[in-house]
Amino acid sequence: MKLGLQSSIYNGLQLKDEINTALGQKVNAFDIFFDNWFPSDIPEETYGLLSNLKNSNDFHFTIHLPINFFELSYSEQQSFYSFIEFLKPKTITVHYNTLSYDLLKDLVNIAFDNGAQLSVENTIPNTHKIYGIDYLAYMIEAKKSLEYTESKQAFSATVDTGHSFVNGISPDYYVRELSKHEISIATVHLHDNDGSADLHQPLGAGKIDFYSFFKELKEKNQNPYLIIEHWSDFNRSIDFMYNISIT
Repeated sequence: MKLGLQSSIYNGLQLKDEINTALGQKVNAFDIFFDNWFPSDIPEETYGLLSNLKNSNDFHFTIHLPINFFELSYSEQQSFYSFIEFLKPKTITVHYNTLSYDLLKDLVNIAFDNGAQLSVENTIPNTHKIYGIDYLAYMIEAKKSLEYTESKQAFSATVDTGHSFVNGISPDYYVRELSKHEISIATVHLHDNDGSADLHQPLGAGKIDFYSFFKELKEKNQNPYLIIEHWSDFNRSIDFMYNISIT
């Protein structure tokens, strides 16, 4: 499995500083989360750093599209497609609850053309705003909608452990059910909570049973990118992962 950190707009750091921090840790991936910002906000110096690293065999990039991606204008969405073509990330995460099947097909095609996985994430609440269905039902229908397309192999899941637990669903349940329907889990967002709110705590600080979760991933032969989705005390989560010998 591949372990990584994720960018954050709340840590006071520039993207290049976040990437350089990750390079100094026991991780081999970095997720760029476009949380209310755009590729055009990336300085030229940082593009240089990305250019130097993007073809590395030892350090990989994934990206997280904006939560409101469906609301963006055509030209704004195109700016992300251009960035994907530049970076060639391993996975591209998008939230399921606003994702139409038409936009899904467009994104799967973009991912396929760039050697990536379009990785659809479970959300809070667990209800699609257009179709009124839960995450698992959406993923099953989404797979059916792509059945006769060449790009279907680029369709996969992001399992967010914290989102799942707040919704009253154990994350290992998604591993079992997605695997049963032959849906690959390309990305996992790792953070903990007590079930009351999406607290983004270090692993082991809340009540999520990560041991069962990782056991299920291994048994189902799922090999996702494991993205630690909190910046504060991220070393606690890195240590947690190494202590249970997951990586």
